[in-house]
Amino acid sequence: MKKEARPWLIKDIIGAGDTVLLSGRIDAAKTTVAAGWAMSVATGTPWCGRLVTRGSVLYFVRPTEAGRKEFESVSWLYLDAIDSSSDNIAFTTIWSSALDLTPRSRKGRCSRCIFDVLQRHREKHGCPSLVVIDTVYDYFHSDVFDLDEVDKILSTVEVVSAIYKCAVVLIVDVEPGDTLAERMLRRMAKAADVHYVYRVPQSRQAASPDEVLHGTLTKVVSKNQSSSKRFRADFTLPKRQKSKARV
Repeated sequence: MKKEARPWLIKDIIGAGDTVLLSGRIDAAKTTVAAGWAMSVATGTPWCGRLVTRGSVLYFVRPTEAGRKEFESVSWLYLDAIDSSSDNIAFTTIWSSALDLTPRSRKGRCSRCIFDVLQRHREKHGCPSLVVIDTVYDYFHSDVFDLDEVDKILSTVEVVSAIYKCAVVLIVDVEPGDTLAERMLRRMAKAADVHYVYRVPQSRQAASPDEVLHGTLTKVVSKNQSSSKRFRADFTLPKRQKSKARV
């Protein structure tokens, strides 16, 4: 029996309640894409011309200085484009490398558990429409990346999606020739509803508040929507509308 298509959160890109995998090389501007998705949903701004269903967003930002700057650059662009501030949107940003993405199993690990963070977000903004985990490997709790850790995180994502009926975006770094990372990616891809690969020119790897980034987003597989064929879409950041910088 053909699975019924879910309503779109971002038309043709993310379905409501989808588990979305976004992969690419390290420093290949995946945060730029995911932050664009997140800000589009939080502000109701079309993403690359595609209609968006507005909702609250919970974003776990990559706990590195470069990741934070990339996220903030995209956020400022979207807020400038709609002439607004972060106080006017239902958006929770978590800057942490100690978040627990595994199911609750022991006392003393709940203060940073994803479920507690979600509960606090719901109390302030209502149930999230979109949760972004950037980047998955940064939140592993074992010293060795292994498939058991991947399975634990996928189990958590499944529970989060079922409880909150939200879409979850998982960002994954994969370098050519890294066989372990490729195995982990394949495991996550099997559990995902849709898998995207993002590529940018070698000469431009990250976003700047004053620049426009062009990259290619390729859909590898889609389980829940009518089309599962590969497609390529050019992604361009919104243009800055104001000259003053945000602080």
